[in-house]
Amino acid sequence: HDGERLRRAGVSSFGLSGTNAHVVIEEHSARKAAPAADGDSPVPVPVPVPVLVSGQSEEALRAQAGRWASWLGERTDVSLADVAVTAGRHRSHLTSRASVVASDVAGLVEGLSALAEGRSLDAVVSGVAEARGKVVFVFPGQGSQWPGMGRALLES
Repeated sequence: HDGERLRRAGVSSFGLSGTNAHVVIEEHSARKAAPAADGDSPVPVPVPVPVLVSGQSEEALRAQAGRWASWLGERTDVSLADVAVTAGRHRSHLTSRASVVASDVAGLVEGLSALAEGRSLDAVVSGVAEARGKVVFVFPGQGSQWPGMGRALLES
């Protein structure tokens, strides 16, 4: 990365059976640190992350958000990234769900408190998970079998 532009490449693959694959690869952009007030060393720019919360019902979701806000409000040594990873990968994802986007633990506590109290806040999105229908991936190629195959799949 030369500092001016991100490097990006596109790759396409066309199979003989009619299966095509396309991908765009982009260089990771490291966030630049903001200059420190004294000009000596850069200060890291906080990156907003989503923290997921869930409960069996809206009341349970709010109660969980309140417990998390209380627990986090009493601690100064908690990593926001660790909380986000634990919530997203190591907690159950129940029916009532919310996401709080925050750049620091104080912002997370503010969002969780708003969720617990039922207040609207731009950093908080909530909803209910619903069952969905079946998912079908079809790689039909370019043959004449598609009309019959597609119809049979959609009817099942």
